Amino acid sequence: MKTGIKAAVIVGFALLLAACPGSGQAPVQDNNPTFMGKPIIQITPDQGVRLDDGLIIKGDERLVQAIRSGGIADVRVMERFPPVFVVTFPDGTVTRYHSERAKP
Repeated sequence: MKTGIKAAVIVGFALLLAACPGSGQAPVQDNNPTFMGKPIIQITPDQGVRLDDGLIIKGDERLVQAIRSGGIADVRVMERFPPVFVVTFPDGTVTRYHSERAKP
């Protein structure tokens, strides 16, 4: 189960980032990439990942590069409201990525 989730996250981000235009915003149209089972609809200029349920994950350059190279060892949800995603990189470094709800 964990392997499937990791694979979905990595493939989803890789597909999303490959489609990013120079403006930094990319509506997702092809292949319906997902993060933790939720469809990704956009990547923001500040490397936030917007899910279709309105959740925005505040990413960074290291996360983006790891996703492009397939270099994420594990992803877990630490807190639920709002979710905090804990990403473990292959070198053992653990980083928390906070999220927030998109404003209507």
